[in-house]
Amino acid sequence: MSDVPTASGPFHAELIQLARFRADGTRISAAEVIAYLEQVRFASSVVDGEYAGVPGYIFVSLAVDDDLNIARLDGLNREPLDFAGGTRSILHHFNTIAVFEDAVVDQNGHGHDPDGLPEELKAHLDSIPEKPNVPAVHVYKSHDSMNASFLAAIAHVPVQTVTEGDFVLVRDPEGRSHDALVELVSKGELPAVSLANFGGRRSVLAEVRVGLSKCKFAFNDGTPIQTLVATFGNAEVEEFLRADSRFEVLKGKQLPEALHGQLLAAPTDSDEFFVHVLSALGIGRTASDWLAGVEPSGPIREVKPQSVGKIISSNFTSAFDAQTGSSRVFGVLRRFLRRHPLIGLLWGTLELAIAIATIYFLPSEGWVAVAKWFISFLWLLDGIAILTVSYFSLRQRGRHPNEDPA
Repeated sequence: MSDVPTASGPFHAELIQLARFRADGTRISAAEVIAYLEQVRFASSVVDGEYAGVPGYIFVSLAVDDDLNIARLDGLNREPLDFAGGTRSILHHFNTIAVFEDAVVDQNGHGHDPDGLPEELKAHLDSIPEKPNVPAVHVYKSHDSMNASFLAAIAHVPVQTVTEGDFVLVRDPEGRSHDALVELVSKGELPAVSLANFGGRRSVLAEVRVGLSKCKFAFNDGTPIQTLVATFGNAEVEEFLRADSRFEVLKGKQLPEALHGQLLAAPTDSDEFFVHVLSALGIGRTASDWLAGVEPSGPIREVKPQSVGKIISSNFTSAFDAQTGSSRVFGVLRRFLRRHPLIGLLWGTLELAIAIATIYFLPSEGWVAVAKWFISFLWLLDGIAILTVSYFSLRQRGRHPNEDPA
């Protein structure tokens, strides 16, 4: 045993999303993981994915210090072991893999880009059960059906949509788009809320305005069953490992204390949980009722999956048809690109490419040369203008979400 002192606080948690199945297809139980962590004295908590609606994974949170050395609180001195080394030890012992936000780590502790995985890792990931297919209902503040079209494309199944007052509701029958809405909405479409039932828990994923900023959060009506391992009564470590996972800010500012308190007061073990959350965010109960099987009273429209190009084309045409006046083309285009700045970036890039292609491919003699430079100059100016507007629209989404995008 080394005389080197083990890691010392302050500590925080680092998450490992551990695949439940070994490379040979055999199943790993949460009890096996707990026993191993106890054996190696890693201060940690374990959540069985069955309780979180993600049956193919076991979630391990390791307590680490600022140098990412794992907390081992049994009082013995040993060589520090960092998070990467601890992860490698766990994966090698169980002959499985772990999934992180930006990498998939194999049994030997080697990280791989999710977009360029070796075939054996692809096969391992493909063998992991997905989230159960349960309905999800989305609601966001808008009269624009474009998000419904994108949700259908993500879900790969037809979705249903209805407009109620200032809100659009979308029902995905298989719930594959559950976490997509908050990534699609613009700042003028908040609040945006997605409802679903996962693993016996009622789940809310939402994005709302907070002053001149915004907050994306997840909220559930119950906390998954957690097991603390090798904490040896350390109150500080146990407190953050046992932190209430019912409510979690995923991005942005904290909610105002009053709203946070309202949400936490939502009743558990009841569909009124959804109704309470929606009411606190200024939304009616229709989305909750629809998730429970009660259809809205308004006309329901089916939206089928289609390509991104068709979605953009059809929604732009609809916006054009709804306008009147001599400036409607430019007015619609301006509003459309400001509401969808990512599309504006693509559009502006395309115009720059056209300008360059015009210069490169058209003849450089006579009147054609004059025309080509004039046309290219117009494409170039317009492309730069659209890229500039789109870029600043994207920046303003994060900085001033209270402003109307139109």
